[in-house]
Amino acid sequence: MRFLVVFTHTALASSVWEALSQREVEPYDEPQLLADLWRLRVVERGSNQLRLEVARSGDGHGDFGITFCLALETARQWLLWAPALMIDNLIIG
Repeated sequence: MRFLVVFTHTALASSVWEALSQREVEPYDEPQLLADLWRLRVVERGSNQLRLEVARSGDGHGDFGITFCLALETARQWLLWAPALMIDNLIIG
């Protein structure tokens, strides 16, 4: 079974901000990941348009942090849609 996740910058930024601020997730104790997450910012672009930005440093471009955010949103979407997908597979398959 394949699962495609599509989301906007605003949805991603909101979801990650909510998960981290509400302590719904505890990031793995990886120094580079934690450094990237600390540099992560939710910025407003226009009316109600949010984006994630990572302040650049000598340590990199925030690849660990952005990857974590994408994986987190994918997991949240999977948990939201998995029950319906499983029911569809049982009925069709």
